[in-house]
Amino acid sequence: IVRNLRSGLTECGESGALLTPAMVEDSLKLWKTRTVRVLYSITAVAASSKDYRLCGSLLHLLLKEDPGSSLGLYSALGRLHLHLGDAVAAQKCFSKCDEVEEKSGSRSVTSKIHASYLAMAENNFNEAVDVLKDALKTSPCHPLAVNNLGVSLVYTGRVREAVAVVEGAMFQEPERLLHESLVLNLATMYELESCNATANKIKLLQLVAQHKGDSFAVAALKLH
Repeated sequence: IVRNLRSGLTECGESGALLTPAMVEDSLKLWKTRTVRVLYSITAVAASSKDYRLCGSLLHLLLKEDPGSSLGLYSALGRLHLHLGDAVAAQKCFSKCDEVEEKSGSRSVTSKIHASYLAMAENNFNEAVDVLKDALKTSPCHPLAVNNLGVSLVYTGRVREAVAVVEGAMFQEPERLLHESLVLNLATMYELESCNATANKIKLLQLVAQHKGDSFAVAALKLH
């Protein structure tokens, strides 16, 4: 379709004599947007299907098709490399994220979260804890920072502190932090912390019922 439009034809390949430049431009924007959406959908399916080769190829393609989202795309590509055990390639992707942020003139906690990923990949969880605590000073209740800090604390044997961090943030900003993956991690921490896990999970279920709809996967609470 895009090739047809660029060749002076309509979307279906017919004569585009009646099309004005403005109409062609609008149509190109529409179909480029649709192309990007489809690519993101296929990438999500590839990731969930554990087809990491396809996922990586699509992320590289999206960097060309959607350069405005390069920060998030480089971050995703870096995490993909870490998942595959390639810390060197992950570091290169995270460095690209830093370059993008520097060019935009804005700095966020992204670089610190990336540093925590690298530390966790090297089993240096104490360093990850320090980095993430510093990140939360800048951006309190940041979902990724809260989740990664909780996981890192568990791996250092500080389960009670992990529960306090994740639970405190979740009850403070439920609309922002009630994600199924984070709820699952907190439910697991409850089980590791004490024999009173069921009561804590029910309390968490009440929070979910108050702030989330029926689409929320209650299996994340591990009540069975």
